[in-house]
Amino acid sequence: MEEATLRSRQDLWVEEKDQYAAETLPLLMDPEQMVNRAIKHNTWGHNVRLERERIAWDVAWKTLQQAI
Repeated sequence: MEEATLRSRQDLWVEEKDQYAAETLPLLMDPEQMVNRAIKHNTWGHNVRLERERIAWDVAWKTLQQAI
């Protein structure tokens, strides 16, 4: 996910006690890699995780429509 999505949904953040150990994830695009690295370096807080499944469907649908 891109930084704007992560930062705009801070109300859905939780602490991920056991983060995935890999520093890079090969299927992510460069902006997503940067967010992943920032999360691992606790840029926005300790072990931040966005529970994306809790993003309201109408918000997610609008974002998907804009992407295509």
